[in-house]
Amino acid sequence: MTLRALAKRVDISAPFLSDIEHNRRNTEKLPIIAEVLGVDLKELRKFDTRLPAEVKDWISTNPEIVDLLKDMQASGHTPAQLRSSFTRRK
Repeated sequence: MTLRALAKRVDISAPFLSDIEHNRRNTEKLPIIAEVLGVDLKELRKFDTRLPAEVKDWISTNPEIVDLLKDMQASGHTPAQLRSSFTRRK
């Protein structure tokens, strides 16, 4: 399916859909896009790599988090491995 065909089926413009595809915009139509594409909405949301506003705020008020993230990246562990190490301590 072309971008224009999908945009028409979802009733949005092709440029707007392109912006969604490139993480420049968000839309309430994401459930409809998932349905038209025949994919699970939760799986489709995984492609949204933008940081939520509350996470941006948390990072801006705690700048040491950036160094922590760099250390986590340098560790070579996968996100699943890091998450596992946090949950084992509880």
